[in-house]
Amino acid sequence: MKKGLFALFMLLALPLFAADFQAGKDYQVIKGATGTERPELLEFFSFLCPHCYALEGTLDGVRSKLPANIAFEKVHIEALGGSTGKLMARAWAIMETLGVEAKVSPKIFDSVHRFKVRYRDLRDVRAAFVAAGVSGSDFDNAARSFQVESRLNQMRQRVEALQPTAVPDLIVNGKYRINRAAVPQPAQLQALIEYLATKK
Repeated sequence: MKKGLFALFMLLALPLFAADFQAGKDYQVIKGATGTERPELLEFFSFLCPHCYALEGTLDGVRSKLPANIAFEKVHIEALGGSTGKLMARAWAIMETLGVEAKVSPKIFDSVHRFKVRYRDLRDVRAAFVAAGVSGSDFDNAARSFQVESRLNQMRQRVEALQPTAVPDLIVNGKYRINRAAVPQPAQLQALIEYLATKK
């Protein structure tokens, strides 16, 4: 019963959050950005980022509750971590190409931050995929495929266009950068994303 009352309270509170959101405080309008044609949430992240690791569960929970019309894209930033950052961006592109993000991503995050694994080359990444249940041959076929190279180029273009200032960096409709410190609670973050998704 208590859970039901709390859920009802949170549902009723969402419009109150939205009424209080302010540009310059809860979010920034990105200068020169033209926005997107449809509602979209974009997350810039890095497997090497401890903040991304700490917030992964929270952000997954928020995303799962967003309306279905809000598209979602997750972009790994190559520039963080030198050659390892580039390797991890390729690992993410391979996950997306194979459709195994949910299976492999948590294990990569855990290996980096809990077990202090250092990924030196694609052989290390391959071993992590295989340990997570991905076929080694599937990994080999995808690792240097046209699809993976195209995805890496798309992610680079996203970074160049929107210039993420930190990770994780959340941008709605290609125009509004969320100030995570202003919305520390998942319900607040969800409400802000939904509010910004309706703005042009």
